[in-house]
Amino acid sequence: MEQSEVLTHAGYPNPHRGADELREEALRRIQARKACEPDVYEDPDEQRKLMEAAAAKAADAAVAMALEDQVLSKQVLWQKAFITEMAKQKNAMLQTEALPESESETSEDPMEVLKQLLESVAPCTSTYPVSVSQSTDRQRVDGKADRWTPLKGQQLLVKPATEEDCILLVANALMTPESDREESHWLLRRDGKSISSSFSSYSRQRSWSHHICLPWMDQPLKRAELEYQVVAHAGREASHFVVGEKKERRQIFGLTLPVHQVSWVEDDEVLSLPPGPWRDVNGLHEVITTLPGDRVLVVCTMHYTANWSSELNRGRFTVVRDDLGLDGLADRGLQSVRSLGPSQPRTMIMATVDEPPPGPHLYRARAALTTGEDSVFRLKPRVALEVRSLQVLPNRELESYNGRRRCETGKGREDLGTNRIPWWCDPSARCLHDRDCSRAGWPIPDPKCEGSRPRRRHPGPSGDRA
Repeated sequence: MEQSEVLTHAGYPNPHRGADELREEALRRIQARKACEPDVYEDPDEQRKLMEAAAAKAADAAVAMALEDQVLSKQVLWQKAFITEMAKQKNAMLQTEALPESESETSEDPMEVLKQLLESVAPCTSTYPVSVSQSTDRQRVDGKADRWTPLKGQQLLVKPATEEDCILLVANALMTPESDREESHWLLRRDGKSISSSFSSYSRQRSWSHHICLPWMDQPLKRAELEYQVVAHAGREASHFVVGEKKERRQIFGLTLPVHQVSWVEDDEVLSLPPGPWRDVNGLHEVITTLPGDRVLVVCTMHYTANWSSELNRGRFTVVRDDLGLDGLADRGLQSVRSLGPSQPRTMIMATVDEPPPGPHLYRARAALTTGEDSVFRLKPRVALEVRSLQVLPNRELESYNGRRRCETGKGREDLGTNRIPWWCDPSARCLHDRDCSRAGWPIPDPKCEGSRPRRRHPGPSGDRA
């Protein structure tokens, strides 16, 4: 029984489905033709044995070159290298036979032409390479001034295939405070330079573990071996926390994506959010066009600071596709946050998978404050990510701001004023003391670093810039 083909709105087969099946079918057709013409082609069984021998030799070489601290076993490494080499040889065989086949069998049928094009589609493992690093070692992080501690097992080497490739980074860890009032700040670095804003958390009870997740999209714009590292800081001089206290596993992975499938926007506008209904986050919207069967992975990161201290107040965040909230029919938001300590920046993350109908769609981030008291949110968007097919939407930073804030240094205190736009909203501003102020509670450790500069829009599926 033949399976019905999934067609796009243009009447062509969906290029995101069936590529492996079409490639295998074309390979079987070539092998059958070789069996009918033994004078011209080699024996199929003999050729398969040669391919397997070459793949095994390449797998042995890959295992021999593996690093000593490699987490995966030699058997898994050998199997991955063997499968990859076999796929490469199959694609090479198809490309070698494509020219004689096109010369002898010329077809004007659009469906046949498209099938011939899809025969040479590379497998997903080579199109979207993934690098992973992990560890279960226990590590203690302190709050010494100007010291960021590199975390064990959260160091990654990635080499993009082209200069325009983008890298989706996701790191996670489990931290446990050692006192009743502890804070933690986390950063992602590339080759020793910060590329992300800080991810902050606060705790009110010792020995209560907190899960930390750091998603970030990076476009290095160079084809070289890049080193990514997660670093952490305890915020204050006497603060300490432990990562992996009971040897919980922590890891970081990098997914390389072609530039034509990635676009993200950034904004640096401060938004005041009073109590009331849902409101759109300014600048955090994008139109996405999907094909039948496409799914959208939405990841949204927000750094927020609440100015209340009550169990009755909640900050709510969600992502909306067109006029449909992705949080279900209840419309309560994908994430709900509380605050028992005002004026402390924290990090909130939303993640969901959407399966929209084919066509263009408008994705938006929204926020609301539900309370009966007089409270105000001030939101400072930071980064928006979006990946087509595997789509990552907004990675934003929100900042509540109310009252006086001070930057404490060894030279004293500098009053930053009341109800002013914070200095980190100005892309041309520099730190008053030309040093790291994250231990004073600032969401961005240094405005001179790469991750703190506001960028408006990055290349999307069409490759244009706004």
